[in-house]
Amino acid sequence: MSMAPNISSAPPGLYRPLDNALKEIRVLHLFPGREDSPVVCGIRTVSLANDKQLPIYDAMSYVWGPSNEGRTAFLHSGGTQYEVPVTDNLHRALRTMRFRRSKSLVIWVDALCTNQNDNHEKSQQVAKMAQVYNKAQCARAMTDRFKDAPRLARQRNWVLIWYGCWDIFNLCIEFLTAKIRNTEYALGTSSRPWHARAWVCQEFYVAQKVVFVSGRTVLKRFHGRAWDDMQRFMVYIGPHEYGLWESWAESLYQWSSMHKVRHKTGSLLHAAIATAGANASDDRDKVYSLIGLMPEDSSLKVEADYDLATWAVYARATFSDIRETSNLLSLEFADYEHAAVKNLPTWTVDFLPSLVLWSLLAYLRCDTIKTPLQPSRNLTCRYSALTLAI
Repeated sequence: MSMAPNISSAPPGLYRPLDNALKEIRVLHLFPGREDSPVVCGIRTVSLANDKQLPIYDAMSYVWGPSNEGRTAFLHSGGTQYEVPVTDNLHRALRTMRFRRSKSLVIWVDALCTNQNDNHEKSQQVAKMAQVYNKAQCARAMTDRFKDAPRLARQRNWVLIWYGCWDIFNLCIEFLTAKIRNTEYALGTSSRPWHARAWVCQEFYVAQKVVFVSGRTVLKRFHGRAWDDMQRFMVYIGPHEYGLWESWAESLYQWSSMHKVRHKTGSLLHAAIATAGANASDDRDKVYSLIGLMPEDSSLKVEADYDLATWAVYARATFSDIRETSNLLSLEFADYEHAAVKNLPTWTVDFLPSLVLWSLLAYLRCDTIKTPLQPSRNLTCRYSALTLAI
C-alpha cells in the first residue's frame, strides 16, 4: 500500500470515517464501460470482523507510478459523484479490469479506498493490509508494461512461464533457456516495477489466490511452488547464459525467501533481507510493508504510524526486532556512516535498498545468520558471487 503524495487530493465529503473496531474498509464497485469511456465506480464500506459473513471482493496489486496524463476516476458516494485524480497506471488498470464485463466488479484499491489525506486512517488501514489481501477472493496483480507487444506473443509467454515452472525437469534445458529469455516481459520477474514494489511482498504471499493480469491476458493458475522449481532450474544454466542468470537470480531468490518467511519462522530483519531490493515511494513503507509477512504467532510490536519520521520508524523497528529475537544481530546491519536516512541513530538498521549489499556480505561472512531464508548451497554461492561482482 504505497502512500504516494501525487494522488492525495481527494475532494472533501468523499470519505466518511471508518470504524476500526469493526475492521471496516472501503471497496469499489467498478462499473462496466467501453475502453475509451470514463472510469466510474461506486464506493461503500464493509467489515472484515466476521469471518462467517465476509464481503466478496478482489484486491488489486499494482505500481502507483506517476500522474503525467491528468487521469481521473468518478466515484459515486451518498448520491454524489466525485471526480478524483488517479495515477496513469491505476487508470489503465481499472480500464483493463472492466473490459468485457457485463456487471460491476467489487475490488479494493489502496489509492481510492483509503483517505490519503488522513494519516490516522492510513495508519489503521496499513495495519489491516494482510487481512485485506488474505480475505479477498483473489489478488489481481497488474503487470501490464508491454501494451505494444503482440498479443499472441504475450499469450505464448504466459504458457511458457507456467509450463516451464511446473514441468521444468521434463523438458530440454536448452529449449527452456531459449524460451525463458523471451518471458522477461511476461511476468516481470527480473526488473519490472511491479516486482520491485515493497508492498508486493505482502500482497503476493498473504493472498489466498493470485491472478496475474497483463493487458487482456490473464494467468489464473499460479502457485508459489513454481518459483522454487524455477530456482532449481537456474542452478543448471551454464556460464554462457550469464545474462539470463543475471536477470532472474535476484527475483527467484527474493520470491523463495519471502515464501519461507511467511510460512516458517522469521524475524523482521529476516523479512527485510529477503525484500531488500524492493522499493517504496514512502521510505516508511520499507518497514510497514513487512508487518504482514510476520508469522501469526510473532510478538513483533511495530504499528504503522505515518505521523512519525522515517528515522523514528526504523529505530522502533530495530528495537522491536532486538527485543523479539533476544539477540543483537540487527547491529550487523547498522551502518551509521553510510545511512541514507537523516537523523538515524547509530544503532539503527537502515531499511533502504543499501541493505541488499549488507545482507549478501553477512551471508558470506557471518556464521550466526543461519535462517530458513537461505536457498540451496549452489544457488546461494552463484547468486552472491554474481551480485557482489557487479
